[in-house]
Amino acid sequence: MANYYGKRPLWQWILIYAVIGGVIYFLVYYFVFAKNGSYNYGSSSSPSQVQSSSGY
Repeated sequence: MANYYGKRPLWQWILIYAVIGGVIYFLVYYFVFAKNGSYNYGSSSSPSQVQSSSGY
């Protein structure tokens, strides 16, 4: 089984995959929340309510 992975032991490949997966997860998380700015729970709905109740 370890012959398929070349000269590195299996635990090193698992560690490499975990690090790469963590980096990809962080990048996706960062870019999703970076587009929204700082994520506040109530701030995204209150400007739309103020604009809709103004009556313009």
